[in-house]
Amino acid sequence: MSTPQQPSHSKPAYRNSTFGSFNVAAERQTGRYGDKPFVTWYDDHRDERVELSYKTFDNWVAKTANLLVDELGAQPGGRVGILVDDHWQAPIVLAACWRAGLGVVALDSTDIAPPGDLAAAFVHEEHLPLDNIPVDALTAGGESATMADLLGRSAALADRTGLRDTDRLLSGRPLLTADGAAAGLLAPLLCGAGVVRVADLDPARFWKRVADERVTVAVLHPDQAAAVRDTTARDPSELRILLDD
Repeated sequence: MSTPQQPSHSKPAYRNSTFGSFNVAAERQTGRYGDKPFVTWYDDHRDERVELSYKTFDNWVAKTANLLVDELGAQPGGRVGILVDDHWQAPIVLAACWRAGLGVVALDSTDIAPPGDLAAAFVHEEHLPLDNIPVDALTAGGESATMADLLGRSAALADRTGLRDTDRLLSGRPLLTADGAAAGLLAPLLCGAGVVRVADLDPARFWKRVADERVTVAVLHPDQAAAVRDTTARDPSELRILLDD
């Protein structure tokens, strides 16, 4: 089990309105929920678990946003590439880019070369040898989404699932997609809920994880949901809704 050390908090000296709606919501929810668990991440293949409170998550986001702006010179309206798979740091990088007014491009390890206009790129070691500025918040698989698009998806998901601040949402969707960002970061953040993200989801461990983490809402891909329903160890007592489309 790996546990990240909490970095010192540093408020960014800059403010922009590119993703102001996200930044205002993130600041409000951090102040409201503080030490409440926000992101809980599992890698079933490596048997790892990391948990971040709202406050710790915000600390990491602030440090990363400051790195982008103060050290790397990224400017609002620019784009940052991410190739970190479903690592526990992925939602931190995603939120940090939005805090700095930067769009995100999901990179593919098979790309011959990343786009040439990137201000920076976050790449996991295993792969190595602002609403008034027209910038996409996330680009992945040839499709782009603005922050308004992502927040709209998140609000729709929250409404559909009845997500509340007492809930814990488990997401099996890849984070660096529009639906994955909505389920695995934005909808829980906006509702004050906790989120459990699972990389390489093992269907045989799903129901135990639901019980252990007190998950009340699960958002999975259809193939994940089908595999979960085929398992014999079903105990839906904690789960209020399982969304699979």
